[in-house]
Amino acid sequence: MKQLKGVIFCTLLFFLTSCVHPKLSEEKEYFSKEGVEYSFNLPAGWKGQEDYQEQYNEAAVFGAEDTTSNAYMFIRVRDRAGLKENTLEKEAKKLVKESFGVDPTSLENIKLDDQAALRFSFKYVFKQNPVWVSAYYILQKQHLVEYIFYTPQDNQENKRTVFDQSVETLTVESITEQTTTSEQASEKIHKIENDSYVFDLTGYKIISENNQQNLLIVRYVFKNKSDIKVSANLWETLVTVEQDGTIVNKSPIAEHTQAEDLSYLLDNGKQLIGKNDSIESAVVYQLNDQSLSDITFSFDKEQFKGKTEIIMPIKK
Repeated sequence: MKQLKGVIFCTLLFFLTSCVHPKLSEEKEYFSKEGVEYSFNLPAGWKGQEDYQEQYNEAAVFGAEDTTSNAYMFIRVRDRAGLKENTLEKEAKKLVKESFGVDPTSLENIKLDDQAALRFSFKYVFKQNPVWVSAYYILQKQHLVEYIFYTPQDNQENKRTVFDQSVETLTVESITEQTTTSEQASEKIHKIENDSYVFDLTGYKIISENNQQNLLIVRYVFKNKSDIKVSANLWETLVTVEQDGTIVNKSPIAEHTQAEDLSYLLDNGKQLIGKNDSIESAVVYQLNDQSLSDITFSFDKEQFKGKTEIIMPIKK
């Protein structure tokens, strides 16, 4: 009888343990950047998305959602560009500040074999709901890989530990030597700078207002290289937006249901930032009609010499 009770106890313990600690999917997911292919395993119950760039960020290389809760994630990959392990924390904090407008205080070092990795945790608002953000920064030989997980704030902390496990499966699958890639060329086209300022378009999308009026939402990172404190809203005086030869006006409709998630970015645009500081912001335009013509962003020719235009194709 005692032996039977022991077997039952062990079985129950195994069952409860498996319920408490979420598992990973056995299927590998893949993403690539500049000739380097990476793989990792999502948490069980998660599935990849096709529209991840529209959902999260145009620079995203992968996105997924939890099929059992309102949890989401995406991955961005940045050029390592001489970044050292001892400066990873400083760089990661700067990226969090640029993307989310917060100064992260909760920091943990994650052990990933020989890879330096950090995790930041902080509260945020995503899709009009309060969430926890788990932001990971993993230093690879060629890149800095960034994982962003969004989970409801009522989500139990032990359920978020599976994100560590998922990130730990990051593996380099293959490396293909490349000279100039289409991705690199695209990145250059999306950035305009002079001696004082840098504007880097990080994403844009078209949304409809009452199925009639199209709104253009543009996200960008602004860097101030001047000695004078300025705000990212400088964009509005230095950039002219045109479609079909007609100027597109800034929209006052920032309260649109699909634009509410950008309220923090719109607020970011009002903040004064000092020399060498960066911040991500956004601006909303009201398109003239249902035209599918490309949109042209023209930067002030007096302030910006040489390349002064960014042309974006319409996509909904």
